[in-house]
Amino acid sequence: MRPPCEIIVQELLPLLRGLIAFELTQKMTQQEAAERMGVSQPTISTYLKSLARAQEAGEEEFLDNPSVQQLVSTLLQQIEQKASAEDLIQSVCSTCVSLRIGGLTCRKHYELFPALSQGCKACLPAIEKDFTQARQKVLSELAEAVALIEAEPSFVKLVPEVLLNICLALPSPKTIDDVAAIPGRITKIRGLTKALLPPEFGVSQHLAKLLLAINHFRNDVLSIIAIKFNPEIKAIIEVMGIPSIERANSFFEALLEGSAVEKQIEQELLNFLTHASANKPFVIFNTGAVGIEPIAYCFSHSAVLLAQFCSKIAKKL
Repeated sequence: MRPPCEIIVQELLPLLRGLIAFELTQKMTQQEAAERMGVSQPTISTYLKSLARAQEAGEEEFLDNPSVQQLVSTLLQQIEQKASAEDLIQSVCSTCVSLRIGGLTCRKHYELFPALSQGCKACLPAIEKDFTQARQKVLSELAEAVALIEAEPSFVKLVPEVLLNICLALPSPKTIDDVAAIPGRITKIRGLTKALLPPEFGVSQHLAKLLLAINHFRNDVLSIIAIKFNPEIKAIIEVMGIPSIERANSFFEALLEGSAVEKQIEQELLNFLTHASANKPFVIFNTGAVGIEPIAYCFSHSAVLLAQFCSKIAKKL
């Protein structure tokens, strides 16, 4: 009887306390930080030592998780604003729930207890029903899309050198924690495509950020897949009558660096996004650069539709 809460208590909570203590002590004394956190000064010292050990070990996945980083930022703001204990607890528990439903905590729980069956929902009854169903729906559709990709032998022809990934977001996504993808991407094994791990939220940086940027202007666009781009693939897409547009790699770099989306989406591209049909995919080609592989980013409201669309391309190669 070892629920995922054990991972939160043993790994996440100590890390959170250490990160918050560290940030506070950059601006104030340990005693002042202790007063803000409601603990003693020696406890702050213990938190900092524990954080240092985790950082030196380099094995703590929660350290690099975007949801955890956002939670630390939120908690620091709340502490600064002298928010209530209830507000602080709500922030922690909300992130905990997200990490449990197809997130990092869920994966770590599977790794720790391999006896758990895939698709286990044992920890979900206490979670808000609508929230749970929305995330499970995304994970299920993405798993279906991956199954279609793996079932098409010719799909391997579309796998870029940087490997393949596909993302699907919740409606009205705000951060990459609202976007599910394949941890480690989809690779090539014995001439076929294969996802080594099931879909998970918050594991994509590059593709998820591009999807969020486009979703800013087209809120019906919830899925993206990155495939190989060359003249033959471009010609097939054009013959299929799929809307497409090209942009230099610098455009995509600006989006990923967090430059204002409005400044990057110029009128031509905005018109393209506005008029692209919601019922079929559209493609934005990254023409690449020195040392940067050209990529075709395909967008749609559905991950399954993207998998079917790209399978048709693959069959024509």
